[in-house]
Amino acid sequence: MSDLTIIWIAVIIVMLIIEAYTCNLVTIWVALGAVLALILSAFTDSFPAQLIVCLVASIILIVFTRPFAKKYLKVKREKVNLDVVVGKTAIVQERITPTERGRVKVDGKSWAAIAEEEIEEGAKVEVLAIDGVKLVVRKEEEK
Repeated sequence: MSDLTIIWIAVIIVMLIIEAYTCNLVTIWVALGAVLALILSAFTDSFPAQLIVCLVASIILIVFTRPFAKKYLKVKREKVNLDVVVGKTAIVQERITPTERGRVKVDGKSWAAIAEEEIEEGAKVEVLAIDGVKLVVRKEEEK
């Protein structure tokens, strides 16, 4: 077994381990490119040729198969009970600025909140999203 064969086997194993941890559907295609380079290593000792085969195959696989794989392997995000606050109106308890968190109250619960604009205490805001443990809000438009 040549050194290049061992290198390609190691690349395949490392790429598969990375894919198992990230699930991004990127390194799996590099691993498949490395499989092709491993096969080529049985016929030639030219590392540049093997590397080119690995890179070209990986790029082709990423470009043409990753979108289909992502579509069919899409994991649905489960909504949690906290998602019900998205779209609701909250009252600002502590002033919010673009650089500082404030606090809002929605459904009787107090939350840390962030916004892209300054919002004074007592203002009504719309909850746009949940970002970790804080709400992303914007000032409600006056009716």
